[in-house]
Amino acid sequence: ANLAILNLLFLVFITTAGAVSEISSGSGLVVNVVRITPHGSLVDVLRSVLDSRSQFHPAALVALCAWGTVFIVLAAKRFRWEERVS
Repeated sequence: ANLAILNLLFLVFITTAGAVSEISSGSGLVVNVVRITPHGSLVDVLRSVLDSRSQFHPAALVALCAWGTVFIVLAAKRFRWEERVS
């Protein structure tokens, strides 16, 4: 059940990020917010790599690297092999 929920969330995120259709039809604020999220940055980078007609967005790559760094630091600080003893 957990994997199914995660897959559903992933599909929702990728769809709202514009993997299925362009998100430029929305309001400017919504488009900008979606583009700086991890899934929005991933879709922008993948689109620029896989579609020769698409323009490369260096900001999307920088945002994706920044999100990756944040999540790695969070995982390093929060993850423990054993439970913490209080």
